[in-house]
Amino acid sequence: MKYKRTLVSFIVSFLPLLISCGFSFDPSGGGSSKEDILELNVVAFNDFHGAIEEDSNNGRMGLAKLGTYLKQQSEEDNTLILSQGDDWQGSIYSNYNRGRLVNDVYSYCHLSARTVGNHDFDWGVEALEANTAAGYDDYVTPVLAANVYDYDFSTKTNGNTQQIEIGQQTITYTLENGLKVGIVGVIGKDQITSITSSYTEDICFKDHIDIVKTLATQLREENDCDVVIASAHTGQEDLIGNNLSDYVDLVLCGHTHKSESTTEGNLHYEQFGAYGRYVGNITLTYNTKTHKVNYASKEVIDDYSINSKITSIDTTIQSLINQYNVQCDAEANEVLASNVTGTFKSSYEAPNLMCKAIYDQCVAEGHSDVVLTYCNQARSNLYSDQWDYSNIYQSFPFDNVIYIESVKGWDIINEVAKYNNVYINPSFDCIINPNSYYKIAVIDYLLYHTNSNRSYDYFYYFDGQPDDQLSINYRLILRKWLKDNDYNTGTLMSSSDYSSYMECFDRSRITQA
Repeated sequence: MKYKRTLVSFIVSFLPLLISCGFSFDPSGGGSSKEDILELNVVAFNDFHGAIEEDSNNGRMGLAKLGTYLKQQSEEDNTLILSQGDDWQGSIYSNYNRGRLVNDVYSYCHLSARTVGNHDFDWGVEALEANTAAGYDDYVTPVLAANVYDYDFSTKTNGNTQQIEIGQQTITYTLENGLKVGIVGVIGKDQITSITSSYTEDICFKDHIDIVKTLATQLREENDCDVVIASAHTGQEDLIGNNLSDYVDLVLCGHTHKSESTTEGNLHYEQFGAYGRYVGNITLTYNTKTHKVNYASKEVIDDYSINSKITSIDTTIQSLINQYNVQCDAEANEVLASNVTGTFKSSYEAPNLMCKAIYDQCVAEGHSDVVLTYCNQARSNLYSDQWDYSNIYQSFPFDNVIYIESVKGWDIINEVAKYNNVYINPSFDCIINPNSYYKIAVIDYLLYHTNSNRSYDYFYYFDGQPDDQLSINYRLILRKWLKDNDYNTGTLMSSSDYSSYMECFDRSRITQA
């Protein structure tokens, strides 16, 4: 026993010298060395929402800087670039070309993959499929949509055909160092409720957890992948607690626009804000001896720090931006309101203004019997000094149709009073009988909203056939209203002028049948 202690002491005393001479010591007995460790660099971002223009006030780096950085990273060995969806919808400079500018830049930067998001369906499935197939300079960015399947709306039945035209299920890459990486991309199963239901009658989103587990297993066992990444257009709360660490090595998230990082066991979940405010640069390592993946490091790049990463804007990217932007610059820069006083924040005031504009359009088109108009919140602030059309577009980026419909009082009580901004016809006494019907003007997304079982849930009694619709979408209505009322010459605009006192929806004032 004394001899064994002496031998151990001798080895320990000489261990630093042995290491300095290039010898390695692995207490687990695996015999690993630096040569056994392979690195993978993952560049990730999500929910870009067509934020083409740089906006330092809101921390948006813009497509020119983001694209230049992505292009530089794509030229590095052992690097994958992944977007977690919702890339196009959000600004006039992206919507005007239906996301083709963003698509072209992504393909020019050779993105490894982008995962489909709920707002990628906002122009309908055909437009989404066209973008999926479109590329630039002989490269088409792969789109992942592993859990998007066919659906029979009449029988409320999920089908068995994965919608390959929207996006493929997985993709694999063999890196320059020999590491084989598999990626599976999914959208949150309940986000079918976050899309205008008329666009999704023929598709469904199957359970994203089940799909990730099944395909991750397949990537390892059938495709011999060393590393598997889940790219998910859904928040961490829809993923954590499902034992995903047994299947994947990294989870990249989106949809909730959060900047968040969570570790569950040895599995990391990452999301990097929205609108090009942040990009994540993650390094994973793979031990060829133990076959273990390690989360080695992460750098979060924002609109300020990216300036130290790029010395000049890529000329091809800037040329693409100029080429597309010139198509709508004049329209985008049209001043609709100037020298405006008053505050119009996104959560409350801007939708009040929209609801007033919709009401006046209803009257102009012969629907003066509409008792109330309403919409949901805006996407960004409208600042009070000067608004051009690009500001209006950014606040209301969707092409929502305004429908005229007679709805039951119960639906007004349960939905309108709780969640939405309204404008009330001045002649309406605002006493609502739950079993009576009232004519309203409402955006298509709200009227057609369905729950996860694909039943109308905002307007339970809606039969799927609206009475009528206005001639232009809600954003064009607001644009026209501002111009018709000569707000481009300067005026006082108080949000209270366009709001409606919500006490009229107080249940104590509702008549009983």
